Amino acid sequence: MYPSQEAVFERLFTRIAADGRGRELFGRESCSPLMERLAAACLGQALPEYYLEFPLGGKPWLDMLVLYSVEQLKKRASFSGPDPHGYRAIFKEACTWDVPKLCMGTELDFSRDAGEVPGFYISGAWDQDLVRRVYRALGEGEERVESTVAVLQRIPQDWRPYYIGAMPGRPGAPLRLGFTAPPECVARYAGSQAALRADLEACGFTALSSEMLELLAQIAELGLGYDVQFDVLADGSLGPVLGVSLFAMSQTNALTRESFATGTAARLMGMLEQRGLADERWRRVPECLFVDRMYYGEDQQLKTLGLICRANFAKVKWTDGRPGTAKFYLAAKGFDVDAESLAAAGVALSAPSRHPERSER
Repeated sequence: MYPSQEAVFERLFTRIAADGRGRELFGRESCSPLMERLAAACLGQALPEYYLEFPLGGKPWLDMLVLYSVEQLKKRASFSGPDPHGYRAIFKEACTWDVPKLCMGTELDFSRDAGEVPGFYISGAWDQDLVRRVYRALGEGEERVESTVAVLQRIPQDWRPYYIGAMPGRPGAPLRLGFTAPPECVARYAGSQAALRADLEACGFTALSSEMLELLAQIAELGLGYDVQFDVLADGSLGPVLGVSLFAMSQTNALTRESFATGTAARLMGMLEQRGLADERWRRVPECLFVDRMYYGEDQQLKTLGLICRANFAKVKWTDGRPGTAKFYLAAKGFDVDAESLAAAGVALSAPSRHPERSER
C-alpha cells in the first residue's frame, strides 16, 4: 500500500527536527499537533513538497506551504472530501490548464489561529491570463483582477513572474504577487541604490527606507538573485510590506553545506546577523539537510520512496521600510525512485529490510 502523506511528513519532520533542532528552530519537537491541519490539505496519495518556514531570531515558530505539482495531482490526487475554502475545486480545475511547471498549494500558518482561512498559492510560467483565471476562481471581482494585472504591466522587463496567491485570512485580504529578479538583473543594483529605488517605485511600491536599499544593494554584490513579493490591496495599490527572498543555495546538499561553511550562504547570513536580523541558529540549517529512503508495501514486494530535505532560501520582510526578523525555508518531500536514481542522489541502497519503517540515517 502506498504510504500516506501524513506518514511521509512525519518521517521527514522527525529527521529534520532530531538532535534538538525542532525545539530550537520550530519551537516543537513533535509534529503530532500539526497533523489534523495537514490532513485537511492532503489530496489523496499525491506527494507534495513541504516548505518549512521558521524565524532566524526571536521566539521559534513554524509555518508551512504544502505545494503540489500538477503532475502529482493528475497522477494520484483525490479531490473528494470537505472543501470549506473552495481550494480543492481550483486544484481540480487547474489540472486542465496548459501551463508549464504549474504548482499549487495551501499555506498552513501553525503560528496563527487554527481557524484562520489558509493562504492559497500557485506558481509556474504564468501570465496575465492565468492571474485572471486564478482570481476569478477564488471569487475575486473583475475590478480587483484588473488592478492586479496592472501591477504586472509595471514590473521591470527582466523580472520573471513567479507565483500568485491569496491571503484571505490576513488583514485586508491581500492578493500576493512574487517575481524573480535573476542574478544578472540584480547585479545592476550592486552599489546603486538609485537603480533599485527606481525599479521598486516604478512597480508602485513607495514604502522604502535607506536601510532597506542599503542592505539589498550590499546583498546584490554577492551575485544572488531576488524573489520580490508584493501585496496588492483591495484598491489596487501595493501594501506597505515588501518581502525579498535571497537565494544562496546550491543544487546539492553537499555544495550547500560548503556554502554555509565558507561560501556565499555564510556571507549572506553573516550580513543578516550583523544587522540583528538573525542570530546564530542559521548555523544549524546544514544539519537539517539529507537524502534518504523509506520502504513500503508487503515484505515480498517492497518498494522504495525517496526522502529529501534541501535548503531553499532566506527571506527578509520590511513593513513601512522597517525590517523584521529574517526567516528561512527548508524544502522537504517524498518522491518516487528506483535504486539507480536514489543511489545517484547520494544514498546507497542495501537489500530491503523486513522492517519497512527503518531508514538509513
